[in-house]
Amino acid sequence: EFVPKVQDGPGRRSRLLRWAAVLELTGRWEEAASRYEEAAFAAPGQRDTDSLLSSARAWLAAGETDKALSILRILGVASPDAGVRARSLILEGWARLIEGSAAEARALAARAASAPPDRESLLSALTLLWAASEGRSRDEAAARIRKEFPGTPEAAMAEGGSVPPAAHWLLTPAGGGAKPKDAPPPGTVAAAAPKPSGTVSAPA
Repeated sequence: EFVPKVQDGPGRRSRLLRWAAVLELTGRWEEAASRYEEAAFAAPGQRDTDSLLSSARAWLAAGETDKALSILRILGVASPDAGVRARSLILEGWARLIEGSAAEARALAARAASAPPDRESLLSALTLLWAASEGRSRDEAAARIRKEFPGTPEAAMAEGGSVPPAAHWLLTPAGGGAKPKDAPPPGTVAAAAPKPSGTVSAPA
């Protein structure tokens, strides 16, 4: 209702981002992706890379890997920001895994994990590496996640042994999801939680 009445600029971007977040909560991923992409270019001459990453993440959740990859290929090469490049690699890895290219996903995860700009990117890269691996390599990735990031949902998932259905939250750290400024880094004591008693089901 209000977005069409707001001129291009930060105000319009802010409202588009709110709209996209609400669409995500209702599972309307394609619409959310489009709103995030609009937000990225809402202020002329000021492309917002976080909004583009969010758009790519939403396209992945919608199963539209080609649309996600068209965004990620540009960001992964053109961005001068190491954090953006790392998150682009991780999201591209999930896209390749969704397409059935586990080997490509592992290669992208390994690249992202080799020089991560922050702990969240490292956790996301290790989780992708675990999800795309088999046998000993999968066990090694799971052990590293449990050791370096205890108490996180990713550690619990690695302990359970499988990716849960509709695990769209896995894409969120790579997409630059908003979190409180005082939130503890992943894997700190403050984030510790008891191990789950049940098993984790495989994705549909």
